[in-house]
Amino acid sequence: MAGVQRPGQGEAPPGVRAAVPLGGDLIAFWAGARILEDRADELYHRPRVLADLQGLFPELPPRYRLAYPPPVYQATALLLPLGYRWAMALQLVAMALLFALGARALVAASPGLARHRGIAWALLAAGPPMVMTAVTGQLSGVWFALAAGATLAWVRGRRLTAGLLLGLLCAKPTVAAPVALALVLAGQGWTLVGFVAGGALLLAASLALGGADAWRAYLDLLRSTPDLTQRMWLHPDRQLTLRSLVALPARWGELAAPLGWIGVALGGGLCAAIAPRAWRCARDPRTAALGWGLALSASLLAAPHLFDYDLGLHGPLLVASAALLLAGSPGRSRLGWALLAAAYLAPLGFPAARWLGLSVGTIGLLAWVVWAHRAAGRVTRGSAAGSA
Repeated sequence: MAGVQRPGQGEAPPGVRAAVPLGGDLIAFWAGARILEDRADELYHRPRVLADLQGLFPELPPRYRLAYPPPVYQATALLLPLGYRWAMALQLVAMALLFALGARALVAASPGLARHRGIAWALLAAGPPMVMTAVTGQLSGVWFALAAGATLAWVRGRRLTAGLLLGLLCAKPTVAAPVALALVLAGQGWTLVGFVAGGALLLAASLALGGADAWRAYLDLLRSTPDLTQRMWLHPDRQLTLRSLVALPARWGELAAPLGWIGVALGGGLCAAIAPRAWRCARDPRTAALGWGLALSASLLAAPHLFDYDLGLHGPLLVASAALLLAGSPGRSRLGWALLAAAYLAPLGFPAARWLGLSVGTIGLLAWVVWAHRAAGRVTRGSAAGSA
């Protein structure tokens, strides 16, 4: 289907039916970038967004809601001169490369995978989150690479550097919030300082490049939409959190919202239960990656919003638990491998979730995190006995 050409704006996207299968969510970033170039103060103005989408897709306009902070649209604006088709192709290639780079960092962070680096890298680089990112046109390769690079810096003792990298995740608050919680759970003060500094650098760069109008519009959006997290509970069958696990069976009823927040509260309980062990593991260089992975995966399950394409953020615990199993960690290794496989494949569980009304992927993730928590306990007890 032919696109709509606008003077000075480059090539508009192809028709929505052609665009959605590959790179569809880039449409929203693209529309935001165009508005940002024209009137930054209208970046989140709903009528303006819908009008722009209508101009791009006159036959069947999508109804995307812009909710990311300005840096995402500022970055997308750099692609506008390429035209949509070339920008979409470049984005897909860039995300694949970032997944490959992040996978390399995660494998390098785990000496226990030394004999299996090739297969571990391939499984991480071309795993389900990368596939879902390619299908949707999301930016998950960026978040995955930042988290993986931070994990490598973490295990090498460069905690401030790790925090700076994680702070850049503030470009996506729904990811940054559980990451910050994980740093608290793991008791990483210096990394948390770096996280704040990284977020501040991101904000300063955004203001220097684009001024304050877009940020004022963003703050207005937050003030005028107190139920933003509820509006972001879209496609609950594709969100893999305890919120979806509890609320998905009632997704069409009035109980969905309160049940969802009960799920978030249960996630908080999971974090509280895991925190002491994650803290102890994170303080020992031999188990630092395991402690960080535990804290991060528990925090991601407690998040109110997390789509399947962002599940690559569970990578640190995937790698750490695989290393434990390969080392012959005591206790139910067959169960451990089965749960590891379930967690790895969790992003592909949305058809079953849609059909059953039950977030089967979240069940797999939760069971795997509980297993990893118990395995970490055995490791720390073994380490303490060996040191005695």
